[in-house]
Amino acid sequence: MTFYRIHRADESPETVLDPTRPDGWVASDEDYETQPHGVSACASLGDLIRYCRTYGLAPQPGDVVLRLRGRVCGDDRDQWAVRVEVERVSVVCPAERLTRLVASGVDPDRVDSLLWQWS
Repeated sequence: MTFYRIHRADESPETVLDPTRPDGWVASDEDYETQPHGVSACASLGDLIRYCRTYGLAPQPGDVVLRLRGRVCGDDRDQWAVRVEVERVSVVCPAERLTRLVASGVDPDRVDSLLWQWS
């Protein structure tokens, strides 16, 4: 299966291949040792836009959008996201492109058709 996520500029994309790595923000009732297995990701680019709009996620300069190939290994607490064990990873584009789409008000259901332009 294919998934998408925004990945921090200061961390190598290959770090998502480790399903036991600390993954981003930690909820108030968690610590890094009790975080769920896998990395948080969205099932489509449209869901990633919905995620950004729902949670106010604002990528920072240098962040990238990753395409992940792998399998769902659990639920994520956040709407639009699942936990994924990643088998392959590739950079799709700079996250600034996604930021522009989020701000433009584009229909998330039509965004996946734009993906070919980024690859």
